[in-house]
Amino acid sequence: MYLEDVGLIVRACNTTEISYPLEGACLPSEFKVFYADTGLLISQLGDDVPLKILSGDISSYKGAIAENMVAAAYHSRGVKLYYYHAPSGSPEIDFLTEDEGEVVMIECKASNNRATGMKFVIASSKKYGKHKAVKYSDTNVGEGDGFVTLPLYAAGFAKHRQHSQYVKMVNLSEMKVPEGE
Repeated sequence: MYLEDVGLIVRACNTTEISYPLEGACLPSEFKVFYADTGLLISQLGDDVPLKILSGDISSYKGAIAENMVAAAYHSRGVKLYYYHAPSGSPEIDFLTEDEGEVVMIECKASNNRATGMKFVIASSKKYGKHKAVKYSDTNVGEGDGFVTLPLYAAGFAKHRQHSQYVKMVNLSEMKVPEGE
C-alpha cells in the first residue's frame, strides 16, 4: 500500500485470535488505518477543529484522536500493531502487539472510561489466555483490574526491550520536593 510505504499511514491488522505470534493470526484483508502523524488527522476533521481542540472542546473527535495518538506513538518506535475484533463483535481490543514472545493488549480511552473489551478478555483467560495489558486514557497512572493505566501522553514515552510498550512504573510516594522550589 503506497501510503503505508511512504510513511503517511499506519495499518493495524485484525487477528483471528489473541495469541502469539500475532502475524500467524492476521487477516490481511481486515485492517484499521491511522495517520502516522496525528496532526494530519486533525487537519482532515474540519477547519474549526484545531480551534475547538485549543479551547478544550474535542468531544466528538476525542476517541479517534486518542486512538490515533497511541497508534502513531507506537509506530514511531517500530512496534507492529494488530487489533482484535471478535466475529460476534465483542470483545474488541484496540491494539495488540508483542513483547518478548507474549501478546500485549492495549486499550485507548478518550476519557477515564472502562476498558470493557480488555476486562472481558482478562476475565475470560481460560478462553483467551493470560496477557499483559495496558490502558491509555485521560487519567493518571494506576494499576488494577489486571492492567496498568497510563495517561495518553505516556504512549509517547513507550520503551521497548524488543517491542515492549511499557513505561517503567516508578513509586512516587516517597519522592520529596527539595525545599525552596
